Amino acid sequence: MLMVKVNQESAINSKRPAIEKQPVIETPESMITEAEAAVAKQGRLFAAEQETLGKKAGPGLARIELEEAAQIAHEGEELGTRLVKKVRDLVHQEEALDDRWYSRFVEVGSFQAYEYLDGDKAHREYQREQFITDTVENPSLDYPEIDIKKLSHYETLLLQLKTDILAQEKNDIVKQVYRWKLNEKIAELRMLKSVASGDSKKFKRYSEFIYGKPSSAIFAYTVDNLRKKINDLGKLETAELQTAKEELLQALPDNLGEVSPAQIPTTDTVDQMRQQTFREFGDIINISPEAVEKEYNAVEIRQIFTDILNDLRAEGWQVTIDTGSKAAMSVNQEHKSIQVPEDERIAFRELRELIVHEIGTHVARRINGERSKLHLLGLGLDRYEKGEEGVATMREQVLEDKV
Repeated sequence: MLMVKVNQESAINSKRPAIEKQPVIETPESMITEAEAAVAKQGRLFAAEQETLGKKAGPGLARIELEEAAQIAHEGEELGTRLVKKVRDLVHQEEALDDRWYSRFVEVGSFQAYEYLDGDKAHREYQREQFITDTVENPSLDYPEIDIKKLSHYETLLLQLKTDILAQEKNDIVKQVYRWKLNEKIAELRMLKSVASGDSKKFKRYSEFIYGKPSSAIFAYTVDNLRKKINDLGKLETAELQTAKEELLQALPDNLGEVSPAQIPTTDTVDQMRQQTFREFGDIINISPEAVEKEYNAVEIRQIFTDILNDLRAEGWQVTIDTGSKAAMSVNQEHKSIQVPEDERIAFRELRELIVHEIGTHVARRINGERSKLHLLGLGLDRYEKGEEGVATMREQVLEDKV
């Protein structure tokens, strides 16, 4: 459970919300370290206290008390050491089911395909403007992050990992979840190669294998909802607006067949999700309106996110300011970073939505998964993204009653 609190008074008077330190999820290794430190500290304190008492009691009694204190301290230290050893032995017995494979997978399988589709910011903005103004019909996009040689090397390593797991792994569940995940990542690499070669047929095939085809029910719901919103406008003020309205209605498809529009979550479901979100994220989403009047820039957002990551003991994670073509914040699992666009400007309402989305969902999944018995959960099983993005978006929406 992610728990982050904001001190309201300091948040009002400072440039960013003050993040109050919270208890961190304990891991067996951290418990060992703390136990060892506690044993040593208590031994030193006890010995010092007994030495002080002995000095006050006089030479004869002091010698006896010091000897007893030394014996008690020694026995206590031995007991503590035995306890630490038992915990350490337990940790070693409780290795993850996929310890043998996960580090190899992380090396070449932690990438996310969409991260390789970024381009030069100036070039992308120019192409966008050309498209919007009808100067060009098909924008010319650049993909500087796609390196065919690197992708081919990754594919070779993933194929070898798959061969090794299928041949050597004795746990059928571990074998199957890795088989599915590796198939997905290999398809992602081949999809990226098709982008570089401009092969739209291969891109479509691999994209549908990874993400599935667009949902007919969701498409029907979107069209139906849009048509209702347009009709609710009634007659518009000017002839130009009225014409645009009619043209838009005509452009919407009518022949959706027998598909029933998707149903949005029930009120009970939304209420349960709202309660769960508030339980998990505490005071940071209960902050008073007075504390959220300012906008936060990229530097301030980076500091807030960094503080939260530190509270979570998210080892290896960092927050970077992106100067490329990114238009929105994102989590990069390959580099364990949260990327903030350099021109980002948001109110606290949006900031807290991003906190529950990016850190509370995507980063927390990586941390919790890698602390579990199946490390692969940290990077997600195959096709996890659809469900996880749904959870993250739902959390955002329940904060502001957008559902």
